[in-house]
Amino acid sequence: MIIGHLDEDGYLKPDLEELRESAASTIEDVEIEEVQTVLRHVHNLEPTGVGARDVAECLELQLKAMPDETRAATPRSSSSQAPRRPRGARLQPAEAPARVSEDDLRDVAR
Repeated sequence: MIIGHLDEDGYLKPDLEELRESAASTIEDVEIEEVQTVLRHVHNLEPTGVGARDVAECLELQLKAMPDETRAATPRSSSSQAPRRPRGARLQPAEAPARVSEDDLRDVAR
């Protein structure tokens, strides 16, 4: 029901209602709660984070899977926004871009 809808990175793109409708074509009377239960089971599979609907949910699943002592030492933000620069901090100008050949890029990508 869900595994077949994961993308190549393991993310679940369709929403739960779409999954329920897809499952209803072969299984009668599928409720959204049943789809949610199946998704919770998928979230327990390896690699940790599989079945997440976005990066934030993937990271949340990974954080929940950490041992308590590791999780306690992990910094967290109360929001999904990027951290802000301290007041008065200024961005430094970027250096000139490095000249890299296409062959060098291919070597790094391998």
